[in-house]
This record gives sequence, C-alpha cells and structure tokens, in this order.
Amino acid sequence: MISLINVNTIAIDQLCHLLGQLNNANYSQPLNVLHNNTIGKHVRHVTEFYQTFLQGLATGIVDYDNRQRNIRLETEIAFTIEQLTQIKTTLQHIAYNTPLQLSVAYTQDATQQIPTSPARELVYLIEHTIHHLAILRIAVDAHFLFVNLPNNFGIAYSTVKHQQTKGTTAN
Repeated sequence: MISLINVNTIAIDQLCHLLGQLNNANYSQPLNVLHNNTIGKHVRHVTEFYQTFLQGLATGIVDYDNRQRNIRLETEIAFTIEQLTQIKTTLQHIAYNTPLQLSVAYTQDATQQIPTSPARELVYLIEHTIHHLAILRIAVDAHFLFVNLPNNFGIAYSTVKHQQTKGTTAN
C-alpha cells in the first residue's frame, strides 16, 4: 500500500515537472482561461497549503486561511521548486500521531477549531493539489502546447482507478 506521504510526494513531483518546463515569464503570465490569474498563483496557493500544514504540526493548529501569500512563490520558479523540495523532505519525517486542530472561519467573526489529524490533512492535501493540477492542465493545454504532462496529471486517483476498471484512459 502506498503511503499518504508518497502520494503527496508524487503530486508535488508532478507540479515540479510542470515548473521545469516553464520560464518565469510563462509562470507569471495572466491567462484568460484562468480569469487573468497565473499558473504561479495556483502553484503558490498549493505550496502554501503544504507549508501551512507543516507549520500546524509544530503549533498544533492548521489554519489554511492564514497563509503568507509570498509573491516569490508565484513569480520565481527556482525558488518555488526549492520550497517544494523542502516540503517533500519535511513530509518524510512527520509524526502521524501529532494532535491537531483545524482552524476554520466561514464568517468574519466566527472561527472554529475542528479536531483533525496529520493523516486526514494529508488526504486533504492530495485532493486539493490534484484539483489545482487539473486547473493547471487546462491552462497549459490552452496556452503552453510545448509542455508535456503525464496522462494522469490533474486526474483524481478514484477517476484513474475507475477508468482502469472500465478499460478507458484518463484523458
């Protein structure tokens, strides 16, 4: 059985594979298919979710709304790959038994703390990352035809599994 850490690492590797085929201008170019957002903004968002999770392991509280929003992550590919590589390394050493609370605020004056676990947050991060990979695939297919993505890039594991049982492909 593949571990949650390994699945997250695979998703991060797919992200790095994409970044390795772009330059900073491509990365930070506003794209109409993304409502004038950039590939970099989506990658920053994903990267900061992982960073927030790892910070939460140290504090006991994961608060995805309270991210740094570091502009370098959305404009500098080399810096972003460095951060993603550091995340992958750190993930290899997390303790699954760390007590965690998830901080959520769906209104401005009401923050709640929900019990969670590192394993549950790793599952969330997989699904969140794949969701953004799917969005990035749309952008790449529309604007950067020179980029070569794996067939399953941005496709949920459950969809891949379902398509394999039906004898269809993930495309």
